[in-house]
Amino acid sequence: MKKQDQTTFDIVVIGGGPAGLAFAKAVSGQGLSIAIVEPAPRAVLEKPSYDGREIALTHFSKKTMSELGFFDHIT
Repeated sequence: MKKQDQTTFDIVVIGGGPAGLAFAKAVSGQGLSIAIVEPAPRAVLEKPSYDGREIALTHFSKKTMSELGFFDHIT
């Protein structure tokens, strides 16, 4: 069996949606290595096409996203 290169992370976030990215942003800057695993290409995430779905956020979610500095980017 061939030994493969391995990369170790302190935290692995599965999914680059609002919840995964909010969590990763919240724990960033604490000296931890973080990996975000997301199958969609970055370009698709940065400029998603309209698919008819909507998202509803609670006031707490809006406050949290504002404090993390990305609420204005997603609206």
